Amino acid sequence: MGTRSRSRSRERPEVRIKSERVSPSLNRLVGLPTDQNSVRLKREDIHTKPIYLDSTGRPIRRELGAGLSHSVDSPSANTTAPPLEVEKPNFEPSGLLAAETNQRNGVALKYTVPPESRLPVISWRLYVLKPDEADRTKMNVLKTIHLDAQEYYLFGCDRRVADVEIFHPTISKQHAVIQHRLVDNNLIVPYVIDLESTNGTFLNSERIKPSCYYELRERDIIKFGMSTREYVVLNDRSI
Repeated sequence: MGTRSRSRSRERPEVRIKSERVSPSLNRLVGLPTDQNSVRLKREDIHTKPIYLDSTGRPIRRELGAGLSHSVDSPSANTTAPPLEVEKPNFEPSGLLAAETNQRNGVALKYTVPPESRLPVISWRLYVLKPDEADRTKMNVLKTIHLDAQEYYLFGCDRRVADVEIFHPTISKQHAVIQHRLVDNNLIVPYVIDLESTNGTFLNSERIKPSCYYELRERDIIKFGMSTREYVVLNDRSI
C-alpha cells in the first residue's frame, strides 16, 4: 500500500491511510468500508486487533487467543498478576513447648508454676484431722503431710497427677495447689490456690476465689470440697 508517513517525533498519535490508494477488494478483505474517503486507524488498533488469513486469503473468524499461547486481546495478557504474599517468619513464642512440658504422666496440668516458685526454708506441714465417729465434737489426727520437699503440691483425686490424693466424691481431679513463693525481703511463704474446682476450696471456713493465691499462716484450716477433713497449717517452729 502507498502509505507514506515519517515520524518526526518518537510518539505518533495516529496513522492516516487514504482509501483512494487502497483497492476495494483489499478494503473488503480487511473489513474496511469502501465508500469512505479516508479511514483513521489508531496505532493501538493495528497491534491489538490483528486479522488472520487462511490459505485462500480469507479472514479467519475466531476468537482472538483461540489456539494461541498469548493473546493480545486476552484480559490476562495485559493484567499483571498480583504478587504472592509470603508469610514472614514469626519468632514469637507459640506456647506449644510450654504446653508439652506442663504435663505429668501424659496428663495436661491445669496449674502453671510461677517464676517466683521456690523451695521452702521452713519445714511446713499439714495435720489432717477427722471428726471422731463416736463424738463429732472431737477431732482425731489421721496423718501429717510434709510440704518441704517440693516447691508446690497438687491436691486432687487423680493419682496420675496429684501429689496429695484426696478420696472423696466432691474432690476434683486437680482440685488445688499449695505453692511456696518468694516474696519481699527474700521471704518464702506458702500460698493456696483453687484450680477452678467444682466444689471449691475453703480457708478458715470461707470459700476462696478460684485461680487466686491466698497466703497461708500458722494454724490456718483448709478444707477441700464437701469433705469433713480439716488440714491444719503448721511448721517446725510452731511446735
